[in-house]
Parts: sequence; structure tokens; C-alpha cells
Amino acid sequence: MAQIHAERHVLFLVFIFLVLGVTSLILVFALQTDPVEEVLKNDQLIRMLIVLEDQGEPISTTVLAYYPVSRRGALFDILGNTGAIWSSLGRVDRIAEVYKEKGIEIYKKEIETLTGMQIPFTVEIGLADFGKLTDLLEGLRVLVPYPVDVEIDSNRYLLPSGAVILDGDKIQTYLTYSIPEETISDKQDRTQNAVVAFLAALNNNKARVFTEKNFKQYSKLMRVNIDKEGCFRLFSEISSIDAERLIPQAITGS
Repeated sequence: MAQIHAERHVLFLVFIFLVLGVTSLILVFALQTDPVEEVLKNDQLIRMLIVLEDQGEPISTTVLAYYPVSRRGALFDILGNTGAIWSSLGRVDRIAEVYKEKGIEIYKKEIETLTGMQIPFTVEIGLADFGKLTDLLEGLRVLVPYPVDVEIDSNRYLLPSGAVILDGDKIQTYLTYSIPEETISDKQDRTQNAVVAFLAALNNNKARVFTEKNFKQYSKLMRVNIDKEGCFRLFSEISSIDAERLIPQAITGS
């Protein structure tokens, strides 16, 4: 009798644990929210921070504000040499140093303070990965105002002039080359053009990009602060942007 009683006791405990496990799973799935849907419900404006970086140094920092209803958006370029007293560093320095020393989340908070807007989403793309994304999108169309043929530190940079489609290697050259007669504004124009071209290419190729199988190739080349499903939803939303009507602006300081 004692053995039967013990077996019943064990079965009762197993039943309780099963009930608790199933209840927990139901609660987890019930409490899961779509961060993009939440933003659209409350604000209807998608804001995201796009950082192109190379070995921890931000090459381009752009805040994208996109309104899906009209397919219109605005780009705000944050120059890396923007100076201020950054609370996260406790000193006056370039804002690029915040990214290098503190990472993307603290960098985002400083940019939120600088711009006066909340930015829920962050996207980081390494230079080499941006080149791979460019190849997956079959090139990015940018304007090169004059032909480039320079050699810097034993590296030769060659680019044709005009409205050209650049492959992954060429887009990396486009983003990184520098010549003495160039101004900061010239370099800024290049990085802005590359981001606009990337958004335009997403729009032009969205039927191919945004399938569950294909998007995995793209998402693995980006670091995003939301899960895979959220990343798919975020980029599928902004892929409808009218890139031709984007007018990049710059936020600077001293």
C-alpha cells in the first residue's frame, strides 16, 4: 500500500509540473509583443539608428525617421567629429569616441539627447558586411562626381565618374578613400549617398529579399537590437520607402 501511495504522490507531482510548464509557455507566448507593431500603434513613425562601422570606428551614423503611410522619410547624419561634453564619457570629445568606448546602446542614448527624439531600433553593419550586402543587392547606384584614381599608403583607389552601380568592393572604396582636396562635406555626401542607395536597393529588390529563406542571408550581416522576426518586419516596412524623395540633413555641434 505504501508503494502505491508513493507512486500516486509522484504522479501527482509530475502532473503539477506539467501544468506549470504548459501555463508558463502560454504566458510567454501571450506576453510576446511585436516591437515594430507597438511603435506603429503608438507613434506611426519608425525611427532607427544606422551605423556603418569599420573595426569599431563609425564611418557613417544616420538616424532614419520613416512614416509608412506616406512612404516618406528623413535622414539625419551625425558627424563623427561632433563635439560636446558627453555624459557617458565625462569629458569633451568627438561623439565617435562614445561608440568606440561605450558601444551602440550608450551611443544611441547620446544621439537621442542630441536630437531630442526617441530611437527604438539600432542597426550596425561592418564595412566588409556592407560590401556583401551590396553584392546580394546586385550593386548600389551612387553618383561619383569625378573619376577617382589615387594611391594612398600603397593602396590604389579607382572609381569611374557619373551615376554608376558599384559592387561590394567598389562601395567599400567609395566609403573609405580620402584625398587632400576633399572637404568634410564631400566625405559626408558619400556616406549619405551610400545609405540612400542601400535603402533604394532594398525597395527595388524587396520581392526577392523579403522571403523567409532569402532574408536570412541579409539579416546575418547586420546586428539589430530586436529578434529575427522583428528584424524581418522592420526592414520589410522600411523597404517601401521612397528613397528618391529622401533629403539627408546633417546634425553637427562643437
